[in-house]
Amino acid sequence: MTPEARPVPHASLGASRLFQAVASGAAEALRFYAYDWRTGLSDAADAAAAFPRQRDALADALLAQADARGADGAAQTNIERLRDPRTVAVLTGQQLGLFGGPLYTVWKALGAVVTARRVARETGRPVVPVFWLAGEDHDLDEVRSTAVSSGETVRRVRYGTADPNNREPVGRKRLEAEPLAEALAQMERALPEGPYRNEVLDLLREAWTPGRLWRDAFWDTLQALTRGTGLVFVSPDDPAIKALAADLFAREAEDPQATLDALQSASDALVEAGYHAQIQPGPLNLFWLRGDERLALDPDASGDPNTGAASGAIGRGTAHRISDLAVFARETPEALSPNVVLRPVLQDVLFPTVAYIAGPGETAYFAQLKGVYERFGVPMPAIVPRLSVSLVEPGVRKVLDRYGLDLPDLKGGIDAHWKRLAQEAQTAGAHAASGADLPAQFAAAREAADAELARLTDLAADLNPSLRAAGEAAQARVHKALARLETKTVRVQKRQHDDIRKRLARAHAALWPGGSLQERAANPFAFAVRLGLDGFAQIADALDAQHDLHTAQHWAVDV
Repeated sequence: MTPEARPVPHASLGASRLFQAVASGAAEALRFYAYDWRTGLSDAADAAAAFPRQRDALADALLAQADARGADGAAQTNIERLRDPRTVAVLTGQQLGLFGGPLYTVWKALGAVVTARRVARETGRPVVPVFWLAGEDHDLDEVRSTAVSSGETVRRVRYGTADPNNREPVGRKRLEAEPLAEALAQMERALPEGPYRNEVLDLLREAWTPGRLWRDAFWDTLQALTRGTGLVFVSPDDPAIKALAADLFAREAEDPQATLDALQSASDALVEAGYHAQIQPGPLNLFWLRGDERLALDPDASGDPNTGAASGAIGRGTAHRISDLAVFARETPEALSPNVVLRPVLQDVLFPTVAYIAGPGETAYFAQLKGVYERFGVPMPAIVPRLSVSLVEPGVRKVLDRYGLDLPDLKGGIDAHWKRLAQEAQTAGAHAASGADLPAQFAAAREAADAELARLTDLAADLNPSLRAAGEAAQARVHKALARLETKTVRVQKRQHDDIRKRLARAHAALWPGGSLQERAANPFAFAVRLGLDGFAQIADALDAQHDLHTAQHWAVDV
């Protein structure tokens, strides 16, 4: 597959100022990170490889997970490579979206694969791409729906109903028969036709079955879309993995103020530099996994009245004192879960991470974490903008080319373009009547006809008064004929305008479903029905081969 690919600046798609600056390599933004992602990968690899880690224990845990999920030989070989002290890793991750979530999840995964190859070429080291399954996140409402473009509209596919009070980690949820059956039925109705439609539906029905863990269903889905790439998956919600995190959790519990100070300092510096702070600093960066709930732990604000020190860490309904929490962390790390601040550090305690493949939001919060990494003495990886792609199908490309539009032009909707193109269609008509507002043109024609007919009627009546009635009848017939012509002309014009609107609406639904960039909303299987399950990996490979894939910009790819 050798698709036509057009670069599109992130700025034209509404990316944040910080992300634009990082993607373009602006020095004032890159100072908030450990490395320049364009030139610092070799140094980042050296630091990642040199830091001591429990490589064999990690590989053993990953192999057990891979065996349970039927990982292919390429992934298992890469897991074994992690035992080698020269090996480094390229990480990315995402929440567990329904039926694979939005397209950018696939692009992030494949971006890790492509970047791993780049690092291997530049450093000569073995490099393993890894996908972190963020299944401990408990925001079900954020992941329980997905979108499929269908003609001029976007169909939302949903699992169950909103539950803002859910505290159960999404990855631990068991799929329920009734809401799952409805979601699968919605998906089947929404998916367009294509040569791989049956293969897609078979995969979804096999992966998403009642009683399975949401994590395993998502895992099997994304694994099928990245098969053969060597991508290694890791679920942190595993006692064998959490055992390797015990010391990190304990150190956070022993001195949460040190983390808070580092985070606050970076946040203040970001804002002072004119950027935004993505993370709002909190007092303790751990959750407690109690039964089916993930509960925030916060230092007790009451504290010691003499020293001001926090007296405890409180979860809903139960408390662990700060003095006890570090012991608890070392003895029972599987009962704790990191938040957005501590999770990146945990990833890089476990893995020899040379680079993290980050979207705009992640890039922003990593800008606040350099001091946190230093606080724990863990090398921070290079932060690489993720692979960012819009797929442009033939019918959509035809509309864009016909009307001289590009991907960013439809960002704000279609109304302005529709009005402009409809007016241009009018002025391009062969007859003068189509060159302006049609009702006004016909009103002017009636006025001119009335004036001329009145003059002729007066002439006729001067010869014979009985002819005035004939003149008035002629005027009525002219009015009726003009009305018929106006109706037909307006109908044709409206049809032309409606055709323009429909074409633009179809293009907008495909490229900006629901007003969001395609990769942020559209489900990958809406395209896999035509491209096949391996189609996304083939596109990433082709982009890398043609352009030595540089993710400083977005790509519009004709498929």
